[in-house]
Amino acid sequence: MVYKCRIRRNWYVVPSRWQPDGFMLRQVHAYPKLIRNASGATCTDTIHRVKMRNGIRMRQAACAFLNSMTFAFAELLGRSYGGGVLELEPTEAERLPLPIRGSERLDETMLNALLLSDGIEAVLDVTDRTLLMDGIGLTECEVRSLRSIWMKLRDRRLHRH
Repeated sequence: MVYKCRIRRNWYVVPSRWQPDGFMLRQVHAYPKLIRNASGATCTDTIHRVKMRNGIRMRQAACAFLNSMTFAFAELLGRSYGGGVLELEPTEAERLPLPIRGSERLDETMLNALLLSDGIEAVLDVTDRTLLMDGIGLTECEVRSLRSIWMKLRDRRLHRH
């Protein structure tokens, strides 16, 4: 707080107020999240602001982000801190693979309902088939391996003290 008071005339004013297409949590617990900014909100630097490029829609990207390959790479590229926290800095987040082919067939509302009722693995069953198998041509065995890698790395991080 002392630092903010020293560098800003009004410490309580957020200096950058652009409205991003979405948000990516900097520090995560169970799995990383990319969230569409449907409300036109902004944020401080505790959450990454995401601007889409190359004509990709945020709705597609948020759905495509939920897959075993992206999750496994997040565990590999991110940093693990005490209490099981995974932190992704912007340069690490930009390196995450995002299999976008087939994402237009994913229903954001259905995925959210599935997430709330059955959990992330049920969502991954849908998105892995659509994005990884149908989209980029991975085999079922390769997708199972990616899921297993993600779960092992996540569990190791979460159970480290």
